[in-house]
Amino acid sequence: MNATKYEIDMLGVGAADALLVRFFDENDKAYIILVDAGNYCNGETIAKFVKERYNTFQIDLAICTHCDDDHFGGFIFLLEDMKNNPQTSVDIKKFLINDPGLHITQNDVKYYQNLDNVRKEARFVYDGHGNNLLELIWDLSRKRRLSYSEAFSDGYNSEFDGLIDILGPSTEYYRTQALLFRNDLQPYDYAIVDDSEDAYEIPETKNIYSKKLDEAGSDPSHHNKSSIIFLFKPDDEHYFLFTGDADEDSFSNFKYQCDVDKIKNIYWMKIPHHGSAHNMSNNMINHIRPSIAYVSTEKYGHYLDKSVVGALKKIGTSIYSTKNSVNIWHHHNTPDREDYFPVETL
Repeated sequence: MNATKYEIDMLGVGAADALLVRFFDENDKAYIILVDAGNYCNGETIAKFVKERYNTFQIDLAICTHCDDDHFGGFIFLLEDMKNNPQTSVDIKKFLINDPGLHITQNDVKYYQNLDNVRKEARFVYDGHGNNLLELIWDLSRKRRLSYSEAFSDGYNSEFDGLIDILGPSTEYYRTQALLFRNDLQPYDYAIVDDSEDAYEIPETKNIYSKKLDEAGSDPSHHNKSSIIFLFKPDDEHYFLFTGDADEDSFSNFKYQCDVDKIKNIYWMKIPHHGSAHNMSNNMINHIRPSIAYVSTEKYGHYLDKSVVGALKKIGTSIYSTKNSVNIWHHHNTPDREDYFPVETL
């Protein structure tokens, strides 16, 4: 399958993620991928966008990167709508989602003797708005409304003849994170107190260094670390890196060196976890070096950190943000949109 025409829409859903990829094959047939769906209230926004902007009632592939409700909540809305309003709903044909219940047994945890109870408890992380995302997927699958699969670099690892290339997590890395999933994590201050740009270039290596990024530490959320990381690889040789809410630990645990090499000097990336300094390190920035970066955020200080922005700008990255609920759009060989205008970089 070839993809010579494509567009990427990052919807302005606040400090949440909802991205749409639409590409056209060699026969000019359109395919739509939804990467995360924001909070529950964003599901309706996504459905309306797909119907009105793409003039369709179908999403070919949905990818839920991890089990935080600002990424999976909108999927619950969309699947409820598929069940309750099949004549007007936007239907999802296939889901990629990792199931913690398949990677934990009663031998891994305390106080549980029954495997079914262990799995039920592990899957509680996908509860939201009186439903469980995995149970909705299973129900619709039984009715032949959609199919689903897990996604790992060493398992089921591609879609659309390799246009979607799963780089992480590996099965074992996901298992180690799933054992540490929580239902309620104590609030963590993702903002750096001294929020300013401090990155500078090291002349000998041309690498950048930010002391604040060095001292920020890694993201404590094992949900975030478990994010599905993948590439979209159209035919123009530009690679697009989708990161969920991953951090340096997620990237350093890639199973295959070839996947590490694929993301070096990337064309485009989605900045993980809304621009938090705990999810972008000096090492990541110096290796990935994106030409363009998108970030879903509301404002500086609400995850988005100036040390991340400053470090990326120092290596020449153009950064675009959904702040003020703005939708941002990247396209190649598709028509201009009369109601869209150039947006300023951060």
